[in-house]
Amino acid sequence: NALARSLSPEFIAYFDKSGTLVNLAGVRLEQNSFDEADSLLREAQNQSAAPNPSIIYNRAVVASRKGDDASVVAILREYPGKWDSRAPVFLLVESLVQLQKQKEAAAVLSEYLNLLTPEEQEKARHLIEEYQKRK
Repeated sequence: NALARSLSPEFIAYFDKSGTLVNLAGVRLEQNSFDEADSLLREAQNQSAAPNPSIIYNRAVVASRKGDDASVVAILREYPGKWDSRAPVFLLVESLVQLQKQKEAAAVLSEYLNLLTPEEQEKARHLIEEYQKRK
């Protein structure tokens, strides 16, 4: 705290390189510099000893913004754990549907029903039934 007070107000000190890279990637994403954003996120992931679900999700968002559903699916499947938030699950399902992989989308929805609100679960069950009837 004393160090922060001693610095000039124009000086910003970052001690978390990974966090800085993620923040810069967010700026690049908003500037539609998708390749640079992904490169920064990859570098941030390399700063971490274990897969970081937030960084993996952000890389998938970059791929989605590029319109690259195949990469979205590949990136989100890199995560070895189980997702504990809905956003990556919804993004994965959306990309699978765009790739005409409705049965896989149904399996993902089924696996993650517990993350959804009761209203969302009801909608998801209808989608699962619909997707399972398709190819």
